[in-house]
Order: sequence, then C-alpha cells, then structure tokens
Amino acid sequence: MQDEPTNEPESRQEQRMAALSGGLDMVEKALAPPTMTERCAKLCEERDALKAKVADLERVNKALE
Repeated sequence: MQDEPTNEPESRQEQRMAALSGGLDMVEKALAPPTMTERCAKLCEERDALKAKVADLERVNKALE
C-alpha cells in the first residue's frame, strides 16, 4: 500500500517535467531562426504588397496627368 502514495508524486513530477519540456520546446521553436521556406514566403508576401503599392501609385500618377 505504500507504493501507491510514492508513485503518485512521481507521476505528478513526471507530468510536471513533461509540461516543462513541452514549454521549453515551444520557446526553442519560437526563438529559432526562420527556415529558408519561411523566409522566402515572407519575402514573397512583401514583394506582392510592394507590387500592389506600385500599381496604386501608377494609377494615381496617370489620374494626375
């Protein structure tokens, strides 16, 4: 009967350690530099946004001429 009370704290400690490990994994992932795919996707989004701005400015320029 003494095994059960000692197993329960170990189980809680294991759960706590697993939760801390999971949290650490999330922090490491958040702090990791972006992958090339992520960087390329971000640059493509920025490029597309700039193209849209250029198109808007060209329309405004034509309207002012």
